[in-house]
Amino acid sequence: MKKQYLDESFELLQQFLSYMQNVKGRSENTVNEYFISLRTFFRYMKKHKGIVDENIEEEKIEIDDIDLDFIKTISFNDISYFMNYCISTRNNGAAARARKSCAIRVFFNFLYQKLNLIDYDPSKGLDTPKLSKKLPKFLSLEQSIELLNTIDGKYKERDYCILTLFLNCGMRLSELVGINIKDINFEECQMNVIGKGNKQRTIYLNKACFNGLYRVNSKNEFNVPFGKKEKINTYEGNNLITVSNYLTMNDIKILCVDFEVSVKDAKKGDFVYFDPPYDSDTSTFNSYTEEGFGKEEQIRLAKLFKELSDKGVYVMLSNHNTILVKELYKDYHVHVIEAKRNINSNGKKRGKVEEVIITNYVVNHEFDN
Repeated sequence: MKKQYLDESFELLQQFLSYMQNVKGRSENTVNEYFISLRTFFRYMKKHKGIVDENIEEEKIEIDDIDLDFIKTISFNDISYFMNYCISTRNNGAAARARKSCAIRVFFNFLYQKLNLIDYDPSKGLDTPKLSKKLPKFLSLEQSIELLNTIDGKYKERDYCILTLFLNCGMRLSELVGINIKDINFEECQMNVIGKGNKQRTIYLNKACFNGLYRVNSKNEFNVPFGKKEKINTYEGNNLITVSNYLTMNDIKILCVDFEVSVKDAKKGDFVYFDPPYDSDTSTFNSYTEEGFGKEEQIRLAKLFKELSDKGVYVMLSNHNTILVKELYKDYHVHVIEAKRNINSNGKKRGKVEEVIITNYVVNHEFDN
């Protein structure tokens, strides 16, 4: 939270902001939004109740002198007047008004429920403006290429990286500006970002994104390419449509749960395929989720593989050909294959790598490399 916000706040507002950030774990952006909304609210209240001259500019109204006695004079009708003021004078849209009403409700709930400083909550019953659901706006492939080709200036490499991330990853602006070099795993082509509510998520960088973001020349210097490609094959449209039609027309259930939960109903004769975050003999990176997927998870997955196998389930699993993986699945059929990898920070490491396909049943043909 910005220090200037604390300097401008009255004591109870400071306590509220500190509580939301340090106890509730709200992100700095969220806490700043609370402050801005509540500052606007209390500036209006001082003018609405005649504490300051009605002709004074809103930005010049200070709120650091507000005390509990003043807060106790605020009623539900006062809050309603403020919401009308947001529409008629400030021309706030539904989203802006929703943020303000949320901040007001949370603040008064804090005073009423947590601190027991007020006899009732004047914001109780305050409705949140209904937000219309709109389709996201996006650039076509041709527009994206045109945008990248217009980049120029002193910081064109940086700007190229920024736009490439936006176009390929769909991340928020707050996530983008918060990226640190330590958050990028160049070996695994992944990047961790902090999203809304301080929630961490992993972004998997595709070939176009990663090779455009990070490349070095023969002198090991950062070298972002500026191409003039008119056509980029980033996806296969027909394949996407085919898969979409299949998922729509069949009884398919997509789960977002722990891998053990996802197969708890598997029975004899069923087929299960596991494609976990791959193990590595060289990389220590395993932050595919907030909890990670390291050695313990690999071992837990191997135990589940055995449990399913003992039940008569046909099981297949893919992974890197590492010492740990070979040891965990030594009692099963291990097929070593070469897989092509076109994404890596080091161009010399792009090419074929050894992976394994593990089955608990005999495969009557060789896997294609």
